Amino acid sequence: MINSSPKQKQLINALIILSALFIINYLTQFLSFRIDLTEEKRFTLNNSSIELLKNLEHPLEIRVYLQGTMPAPFKRLKRELESQLQQYKQLAGKNIRFEFINPTEKSNQEERFKLYKYLYELGITPIEIKEEGLEKSSETMVFPAAVVVYGDKKLGVNLLQSDYRYLAGSEENINQSIQALEYELTNSIRKIIRSKTDKIAFIEGHGELSETELLSISSSLAEYYQIDRGSLIGQLGQLDDYKALLIASPIYPFNNEEKYVLDQYIMQGGSVLFLLEGVNVRMDSLNNQTTTLAMPLSVNLDDLIFRYGLRINADLVEDLRSSRIGLSTIGYNNQTEIKWFPWYFFPMLVSQNNHPINKYIDLIRTEFISTIDTVNKTPGIKKTVLLETSPMSKISATPLPISFQDINIPPDKNRFTHKPLPVAVLLEGKFSSLFENRMAPVEKQGFTKATINKNAKIIVISDGDIIRNLVSPEAKPYPLGFDRYSQQIFKGNTQFLLNAINYLAEDESFMYTRNREIKLRPMDKKKIAEQKFFWQFLNVGLPIILLIIIGIAFQWGRKRKYARQL
Repeated sequence: MINSSPKQKQLINALIILSALFIINYLTQFLSFRIDLTEEKRFTLNNSSIELLKNLEHPLEIRVYLQGTMPAPFKRLKRELESQLQQYKQLAGKNIRFEFINPTEKSNQEERFKLYKYLYELGITPIEIKEEGLEKSSETMVFPAAVVVYGDKKLGVNLLQSDYRYLAGSEENINQSIQALEYELTNSIRKIIRSKTDKIAFIEGHGELSETELLSISSSLAEYYQIDRGSLIGQLGQLDDYKALLIASPIYPFNNEEKYVLDQYIMQGGSVLFLLEGVNVRMDSLNNQTTTLAMPLSVNLDDLIFRYGLRINADLVEDLRSSRIGLSTIGYNNQTEIKWFPWYFFPMLVSQNNHPINKYIDLIRTEFISTIDTVNKTPGIKKTVLLETSPMSKISATPLPISFQDINIPPDKNRFTHKPLPVAVLLEGKFSSLFENRMAPVEKQGFTKATINKNAKIIVISDGDIIRNLVSPEAKPYPLGFDRYSQQIFKGNTQFLLNAINYLAEDESFMYTRNREIKLRPMDKKKIAEQKFFWQFLNVGLPIILLIIIGIAFQWGRKRKYARQL
């Protein structure tokens, strides 16, 4: 046997190591895995997202316009977005392609404006961020958005969450946007690839809001569903094809046959959004008279709602956290002018962020809202308060005269101390039928009355105006949430209602991606100021001192070693 020289052995070992590295590198192209060690599992996708991405049938492109010069918080949003898209690509493979585009880099002004117009038509508008410097301030235009392209379909996606409490570029708002990235991206993919459209229906026949008054929310819902409108004709099974029903502010009573059809639809696992007024009153009635009377309103659904665990009270909420109205007054030189007054009958609702439905939404505008009581503590029914009054409110029983007579008198704040009360509640579980021990008012051959349902979901909101868009004198609808007095659009109305209907009609696990909490761990600025010198010394001075000590020790060791040899 020929003995190899040491050099040959070293060469053989080097070849073996290089071959092993080459094989490992080749295999990693086909085998990949990642371990999420973060506390909140920020790098783990929801099961509904994973299933959607793995089952993509055709290529999909995501063009991100969050690129170029931008403040530091937006750079963090971009890094998180890029990481999220890498996960999507890992699951979908060649069926997902993404790129980052700088919309401001085009030197040709005409081309740049053409791109801006294209983005605007897709619902994407830039954010202007002002930065104060030592010498001068600057403004930066940022596009925190993406366009999803699937075949010949295009969909704009705004990635920056809107929250009235925070500035657009604040750490808090960026953190909320990062938490919502998976929901926004997955939701946009679901919408654009949808081939079969689920159906929802607005119930008519009881003086509900008209098609024009619901046009704004209908346009938003049309991205998800086929929308029908129709009357309950007392026919069992007529609602079976619908994922959810919407009953929007009826003023005339339901009969027993209609209630039974609704009840049996819920017993079969159907979902319903009830928007019911506890009191009959409208601002229009104050246009031609100084006083109007708010009267209790019942549409014969009280027993049905009560059976399921709620009661809408015939009262009115007055809240110091409210919108303002403009009234004509006589001013200087007898000139008519508009003065602004708080109108406590129009509460502004703030979400508690305790459920996917009310997660990260703006202020919600309401008009003449009543309170809701939770009753009948039935096992198996989960009740979640989605919206409530503020702790600066008071409740008035009806009948109640309403006028502008004392609108300029400051309120007695000692009377506005009522604890927050529910005005929108979600019910989930197995409901028992209102007609359990009663004769069925409608019969159908082969139909068996259900008395305990499959799991169903119901949302009750004690204000129909929350879904009503205003209509101009020319019969043109305004956007939902538009305030005719301030000319402001409160986006919270649309956000909340879309989330509510999606939750009632969609995959529940998908909606729960909105509940993901990514903790923001900012540095303690007070400690930084107090311990600045210590940390500067630890990071800069200490390494230098250690190097000097090591150098001295090394020189001392060398001198001692060679002194012995001499």
